Amino acid sequence: MERERYRRMRAILRDVERRCHDNPRFTHRDSTILLVALWAALHDKPISWATEPDHWPGDLRPRPTAPARRGLPSQSCMSRRLRGRAGGDADPQANAKDSDPGVFDLLERWQAALRRQLPDSDVKLIDGRGLVIGGCSKDRDAGFGYAAGTKAKGYKLHWLTDHDSGAVDGWLVAPMNYPEQAAATHLIAHLPRHTRYVLADNNYDRNDLYEQAGVHRHVQWLAPPRRTAAGVGPHRHSDWRLRMQPWLRSDRGKRAMKARIGIEQVNGRLGCAAVGLDHLPYHARRLHRVTVWVALKVLILTDLQLATHRRARA
Repeated sequence: MERERYRRMRAILRDVERRCHDNPRFTHRDSTILLVALWAALHDKPISWATEPDHWPGDLRPRPTAPARRGLPSQSCMSRRLRGRAGGDADPQANAKDSDPGVFDLLERWQAALRRQLPDSDVKLIDGRGLVIGGCSKDRDAGFGYAAGTKAKGYKLHWLTDHDSGAVDGWLVAPMNYPEQAAATHLIAHLPRHTRYVLADNNYDRNDLYEQAGVHRHVQWLAPPRRTAAGVGPHRHSDWRLRMQPWLRSDRGKRAMKARIGIEQVNGRLGCAAVGLDHLPYHARRLHRVTVWVALKVLILTDLQLATHRRARA
């Protein structure tokens, strides 16, 4: 199974790579770095495991691009090249001189190429998913916060998914105590242009989110009020929020908001054995490593969704 998935994703990466340029100062191509990291993620192993030739089938191991070059990058090379931004809110040291922005640019293009093959609608779903680590961990970037109604230490994946296909349209990794509302402001800025509605739970029922989505993106934010809320309060409110309150409190609106179950289904799929992001492994610590690990898992999830979509159409 891992071999087939690796071949499919490698073919898409090579197609994307033709339109990119490698940095000549690096020994290994950007695609080689990503393929080694992908091989580790597919097997839920540390990236250092994938730098050993014995852990590769001979027909899948990346080949050197020149006779004088090594076939696989070393663990230290992988660590340097993957220390930077990868789609989320990365480490403050992301722009260190040894980091390689070309790798993350190629990674984002790779994700976009996979995403384009899935159906796209004008309705998006937003939520957060806790990525728990042990309470005794010395990870300085992790935080204490709420995950599924309980207090835990770790990180949180904030993401946008498509209503129809479940495809991931945007995501952000942050410490567990980073507010979901603050993460939403980052995700709203990257909504696809054709988006018309965003469905959220009552954690996101805030005037500033309604205003940002409506005024700056021309998107109707939909977050139901809390059950204990009798009204919206006497202070000034966003017009985008006020005009949706009667509908959100109606039976029709409550039925429509049940469509948010779609993101819970994607959450479940992210944690299945084929993807394996039900928790963070012991080798994924510090924000920049967690961000890279999540980026790889989102790639694998998108490939799984694509394979399911193709079977459904057959």
